[in-house]
Amino acid sequence: MSVEEAIEKGDFRQALTSLEHETSASEVEPSRLLMRFNIEVRLQRFDAAQATMRRLVMAAPEVAAPMSAFAAAAHAEELATRRRHDPACAGRGAALGLPPPHLLALAKAWACHANGNAHEAKAALAEAATLTPATSGTITRVGGGTQRFSAISDSDELTGATLPVYDGAKLLDLPFSELSSIAFLAPKTSFDVMWSAADIEMVDGTRLRGRIPSFYAGTGVADDGSVRTGQVTTWQHDRGYAEALGQRDWSVTLAEGGHTMVGILGVQRIDFDNARRAPRYAGMAVQASVHEPPASGMLSKQALPKAPGWGLPVAALGAFAGVAVFLYLGLLGGRAGRETVLGLLAVMVIAGIPGVIAGLQTIARKRVGLGIATIAIATAGILVGIGGVVIENLYRQSQREQYSSPPSTTYDEEGRTRAPRAPSEGNVEGRAAPKADITGADTTVAGDAIASVPIGTSPVRGPNTAKVTIVIFSDFECLYCQRVQPTLERIRNEYGDRVRFVWKDAPLPTHTRAEPAAQLARDVRAQKGDNAFWRAHDLLLQNQKALTDEDLKSYALELGANPNEAMAAVADHEHKAGIEADLKLFEALEVKGTPTFFINGRRLAGAQPFDKFKQMIDREEAAAIAAMSVGNLTAEAYYENLVAKGSTRAR
Repeated sequence: MSVEEAIEKGDFRQALTSLEHETSASEVEPSRLLMRFNIEVRLQRFDAAQATMRRLVMAAPEVAAPMSAFAAAAHAEELATRRRHDPACAGRGAALGLPPPHLLALAKAWACHANGNAHEAKAALAEAATLTPATSGTITRVGGGTQRFSAISDSDELTGATLPVYDGAKLLDLPFSELSSIAFLAPKTSFDVMWSAADIEMVDGTRLRGRIPSFYAGTGVADDGSVRTGQVTTWQHDRGYAEALGQRDWSVTLAEGGHTMVGILGVQRIDFDNARRAPRYAGMAVQASVHEPPASGMLSKQALPKAPGWGLPVAALGAFAGVAVFLYLGLLGGRAGRETVLGLLAVMVIAGIPGVIAGLQTIARKRVGLGIATIAIATAGILVGIGGVVIENLYRQSQREQYSSPPSTTYDEEGRTRAPRAPSEGNVEGRAAPKADITGADTTVAGDAIASVPIGTSPVRGPNTAKVTIVIFSDFECLYCQRVQPTLERIRNEYGDRVRFVWKDAPLPTHTRAEPAAQLARDVRAQKGDNAFWRAHDLLLQNQKALTDEDLKSYALELGANPNEAMAAVADHEHKAGIEADLKLFEALEVKGTPTFFINGRRLAGAQPFDKFKQMIDREEAAAIAAMSVGNLTAEAYYENLVAKGSTRAR
């Protein structure tokens, strides 16, 4: 039976066995890898699916962009699957804006269900049903036929009157009562059938393009082949409520009376009659954890200042803070505090905005003099704050120009010379070890001297029998650290257990979210081990533009860690000592920036091509084999002896 025949019959395990055999060779058709990824996701083998996707991108880099969207959807699918069974993930979700009461009740039901408490889950579902507002509208089917409905809900009671949406790697739960319309895009691939692409509009005007899972979590491992392929939907009621498998079905109450089931793959669009309204937060689409309060610092229209009493003090405080900061920047010019001061400037500007609003409200209440004074002081604070930022930027630029080092030629005692290097962007204020993102354009990227780079307690990817150890100094916000990942993945694929990787944190001071990301990855490791750290590593580098605290918390949840513990570690800088130890080694080795690699102690700087790595790896592997055979050493002992004799300033 061919792979295609097995898939058509829903025999996904047989299809995967055949595909694993087909794709075991080093050279493989990318389309077969994509098919393997699809089947692995259906069988809930999510780690294997992500590994297959990495192989696919290595084999066909030109499709990396669309493939990253599928990889992200697989992350969201894993979260949706785990939320049904894993208490650590249950009871949590994400919504756009403030979640309504029935969604909070549903979250309670998810938690009870995952913890095996069917009685309380059933009670929470009954509460959610009571709180759910009736939502009417029109369904347009594929082919053009329409049906009016007076109520709609998912036939899976744990989903209820919500729409699960994959927004990249995030799982959103959007209440039907908050939707204006859903417009499904015509499917172009099998993935568009498995994860239906749709344009979604909320009642507050927020628009989102996401993917709606067409099949319920667990469908791919159902007992019945027709259920696994989504041709049939079944429901289990043994816990007292309906749990669905197969194609997603909506339970629809028709406007003219009666009831029907509508499969998602037969729907072209749904238009809801929900009344339009302004956003719950003034001008903001807020993503908040389902049973957690909205993020602090966001003002709803109802929360705007109702009296001028606090506006004047806030505005005055902002103005005086701005003046103090201005004087600090202009007179002292200190570097250490300026990073903090920039943050204070932003806070001061934000504080001035409600001050202006308070002044306008004061004028509206006929207290014109006080209102004008409030607005004047708040405006002055805002302008001073903005001026301080401009001055700081000009100051930094002048420092770069003043302290840039001229190119120089280096030599050693044997008369060997090295060509002049272009001055580094980070070579500011006379620092010995400037830090920057390394593009790989520098011609002196590799060194022959062996550096003393101990592994210590750092995360390791690969066995201790590997004869080549690659130590990576990297930064989760560094662009070139991300760009070199396909090369490192190719090394893993081609060398297998012959090479191991060691991670060292080197968050650059200009990358404000690199240190929090490093804290998160370290705490995920502390909770779940090295494998979870490397999953976090991959996820953070894939999502460099989404490293806010809220993003980090969602990643912790995806990775199976306790998100509250992880974010507490981020806030408290719990792993500061480990990160600073890596940075101390970074400085001692006079590393110029990230990424920098030490291959059996020999330096390779920048996002270099695969051939550069291969040349050094092959050389070091041959040297290791020779030395180990003579000295009767293990690979681990060989590396330790090698770097023990190295210099902390090898170049």
